[in-house]
Amino acid sequence: MIVNSTERNTPHDAFRFLEISIFGYLFSFNLTKLESIENLFILYLTIGSTLFFYKTGLLLQAKLNISTIIIATNSI
Repeated sequence: MIVNSTERNTPHDAFRFLEISIFGYLFSFNLTKLESIENLFILYLTIGSTLFFYKTGLLLQAKLNISTIIIATNSI
């Protein structure tokens, strides 16, 4: 299969998603209770890394992170 080089995702794009998830954590700091801040931090980092792995083509690791997200949301 031939892929156009302009359509490929770069690591720079994936890091942009990771930055968005960290900003989401900082925004949620003002909206949540103090006890769940650690869980939310882990959740946002996991979402960011899942998008990173998905955008860079590591789909197996992205699927493992999705299961981690499900476990983390049940513990909040």
